[in-house]
Amino acid sequence: MICRVTVAVVLIIAIAASAAPLPFPKPAKKAAGDLPRAMQGLWEVQSRVSSRNKMSVTPTQRYVRIDGNTWTFLRADKTVPGGACEMTFDRKQSPVALDLSYPAPVRLAATRTGPYMVGRVEVDGDTMRFCYRLRGDRPESITPKKVGEYVFTLQRVRSP
Repeated sequence: MICRVTVAVVLIIAIAASAAPLPFPKPAKKAAGDLPRAMQGLWEVQSRVSSRNKMSVTPTQRYVRIDGNTWTFLRADKTVPGGACEMTFDRKQSPVALDLSYPAPVRLAATRTGPYMVGRVEVDGDTMRFCYRLRGDRPESITPKKVGEYVFTLQRVRSP
């Protein structure tokens, strides 16, 4: 009888020790199709970094308001320093490609046509990163690696 109880206790302890809980699954990243919706709202620019060093955030680029398919840089007092940019996505690329272009009347005054900023964007919760170049070739990743590449890190502004 004692032998059976001892075996039962050893088995119970072995089963309890081997049944460790599994870790919680990581939350799935939002699908690329959900990205424009996840970007909507007001964002504060936390930093701007080049491939070589951290740069100051310009006074005219303190905030970004995304409304529909429009990206607007705002001053610290949330006024608009210039025109809004139209956003164009290529969801087939990873990270998602994002181009910012000024509307046609503004573009005609410029000496060059095409998107003003070409880059890649990702949103993770309340943080957005936009790695870009002014015209030229699109960055390969969300991290600036070549001269002329920059990344904005933005934090969503929540209403009180």
